[in-house]
Amino acid sequence: MENAIAEINTEEEIQPIAEDEFKLPLEPRFYEFFYIIKAGLEENAVIKTLETVRNLILEQKGIIIGEKPPQISRLAYKINKITEGGRGWFKFMIKPEETAGLKERFKKIEEITRFSLSKIPKESSKISKKRIIRKPAPTEKRTEKKEEVKEEELDKKLEEILG
Repeated sequence: MENAIAEINTEEEIQPIAEDEFKLPLEPRFYEFFYIIKAGLEENAVIKTLETVRNLILEQKGIIIGEKPPQISRLAYKINKITEGGRGWFKFMIKPEETAGLKERFKKIEEITRFSLSKIPKESSKISKKRIIRKPAPTEKRTEKKEEVKEEELDKKLEEILG
């Protein structure tokens, strides 16, 4: 240990690292955009809003993996005096540095009451297909034959037991 300390030359100048050398290119990550859309909108307005969201993701060089159209349901609490809203989501891949601009652009969409943009693990980005569960074929029912017991034999056995 002492030798290792002695080998360090303190007289050399330390060269600062350039900012460009320090930044690493980030790979695209998986994100989920969950939204609540106003319930009273016409179908055309909803379609136009979803197209806007799709276009915003694609403009930021994102790749849409899946989406769930909004389904109207009652909200757990009032949001801006609204008690019902359409809940839906988009799952997509995008570079992390692009999400800040995307989030600001989502805020400007008036038809969306609330939204959440969150990073998700790669495993949950897969869209699950509905599984068909087959019931096993009915097997032969067991029929147990009951032996007929006469009352006299039953009485004899009871007397033996009770004595």
